[in-house]
Amino acid sequence: MSKKKKSHLRKVEDPRENIVAYKSHLNIEISMDENRIPIKIRLDAPDEGLNNRLTPAIFLSMWDDEAPITLMVDTWVKKMPLESMRLFVHQTLDILGDTYRRATGDEEMGEAIEKFSEYFAYKLNLYK
Repeated sequence: MSKKKKSHLRKVEDPRENIVAYKSHLNIEISMDENRIPIKIRLDAPDEGLNNRLTPAIFLSMWDDEAPITLMVDTWVKKMPLESMRLFVHQTLDILGDTYRRATGDEEMGEAIEKFSEYFAYKLNLYK
């Protein structure tokens, strides 16, 4: 019976997996009044073709893997019309359903999120 020799080699992760081939940036500038209420939101996302773009609202979610919690930046300018905010939330919910489906492969829950988005739009008479 032969004994297996213990290897002195250790498994090393492929360093090529950590090579940065390309970097992208997103810049959000929020201008506020003296009471720190947003009055202007400017977005630069060159890879998305958005340069110096003014927008009245943002919802930005990021996952903190260590905490684990969702980090959230949501803000809107004080002059954003209520109807625009309702549409923004509705469309965000709709997009969230699609994003969830693509990220998880869970068709049933993706559809459930989209159905809630439809219900939201219906209750607010968004599409008359």
